[in-house]
Amino acid sequence: MVECLTYRMGPHSTSDDPNRYRTKEEIDDWKRKDPIERFRSYLEKRGYWTIDYEDSLKREIDAEINNAIKEQEQVPPPELNTIFGDVYADMPWNIKEQLDEAEEE
Repeated sequence: MVECLTYRMGPHSTSDDPNRYRTKEEIDDWKRKDPIERFRSYLEKRGYWTIDYEDSLKREIDAEINNAIKEQEQVPPPELNTIFGDVYADMPWNIKEQLDEAEEE
């Protein structure tokens, strides 16, 4: 098992703008330290990684993901009550109200 602590390069979510609390210099500094890019460079220098291999791997992975998506799109959506019932052993009254309202609609 390997535990790696590093810098979060992207935002927390689509509503987050890290430029509000990070400087361009900070981000650029961490880009130079990016462990994925550093490891890729290490593998390339030793002949274990090439752009051709990466492109082939990306195509293979994309195909696998697209097939998985197609399979899952054939699965019917879950029942509405599972949004609530699968979360709570004993559903709080206010959540029960929300479930009842959702079922009415």
